[in-house]
Amino acid sequence: MTSTETVYNNEAVLKIDPYVLKDGINEDLLEMVVLRRIHNPKEGVELLGEIVEEQGAAEGFGVAFVDKNEIWYLETGSGHQ
Repeated sequence: MTSTETVYNNEAVLKIDPYVLKDGINEDLLEMVVLRRIHNPKEGVELLGEIVEEQGAAEGFGVAFVDKNEIWYLETGSGHQ
């Protein structure tokens, strides 16, 4: 799992789907919450995607999951996308 890339989103988008500041996942929690529960890059993107859809994201970020066989990348666009 790579370090994250901070992403800033358009105010118009955030009016429709704002960040979930209180309970959403943020960059600081990714390793602790996601990395310990996965076995490959695809599982990482799937798990993180489920968390963002259900609990929301507290900020914009992008993260890559990589092993010797594959690379998967997820980038949040707003609070639940």
